[in-house]
Amino acid sequence: NIRVSDFTPIDSEEKLLALMDDHLASRRGIRVIGSGWSWNRILEADKRSTNVVFTGPLSVGLEVDAGALRATVSGGASICDFVFKCEQEGLDVDWPAKGFCFTPSESQTFAGFLATNVHHSHTPTAYDWVESVRLAVFEH
Repeated sequence: NIRVSDFTPIDSEEKLLALMDDHLASRRGIRVIGSGWSWNRILEADKRSTNVVFTGPLSVGLEVDAGALRATVSGGASICDFVFKCEQEGLDVDWPAKGFCFTPSESQTFAGFLATNVHHSHTPTAYDWVESVRLAVFEH
């Protein structure tokens, strides 16, 4: 349902920061759609704002350093892709059942995992897996 005219694609931190600076100077808002996974017209930006969707590395970036047992993952990357990438690198990933689906069409994104899987008493949470998060803050 997404039309190219509906959003501004952003594929790097530099472009995101430049857009944020421009919109702050012109007193316009930004509605971040993320990777577009959950696009919904009800949540569109108004006429004074811009819909932004992350593409490329900001959307699905996924780097695994098997030797260091460390990964850098974009918020729009799916947990499914992460687990499969780790398996390709020869790592045995024991992902808790919560927040993981085995098919790309059902898999949760890392941003969704962080947003929803931070409070549970029986399984590991995002706090057990995530070392740091990079955020861009826009106050209009």
